[in-house]
Amino acid sequence: MNIFKITEIKYRFARSFFSSIPLRAYFVRRTRFGSLPVYLDIKGGGTKHLTLIRKVEGNAHELCKKLEKDLKLSQKELFVNNLTKHVIIKGSRVNEVKEILIKDGF
Repeated sequence: MNIFKITEIKYRFARSFFSSIPLRAYFVRRTRFGSLPVYLDIKGGGTKHLTLIRKVEGNAHELCKKLEKDLKLSQKELFVNNLTKHVIIKGSRVNEVKEILIKDGF
């Protein structure tokens, strides 16, 4: 088989595979162990619970808007640390966020 034929077959396969994945303005990279980087942070002697989403690449504000809509939160309960690109949600919502991210294909 010709090298050009093999490259053409690989290109067609890759194009058909990646065309089914919707393009987003953000990407949540998994940890090296394969789990989603969604964590519960407990502060203030156990009285303040925060849900952290780490390893967000791209536009973290778009992810914030999507979570705000899906979790029915106000803008005061959800914010982005622009320096670290962490999305921070007030309250313990780790399982709900993981379900949403898995449903989105991350």
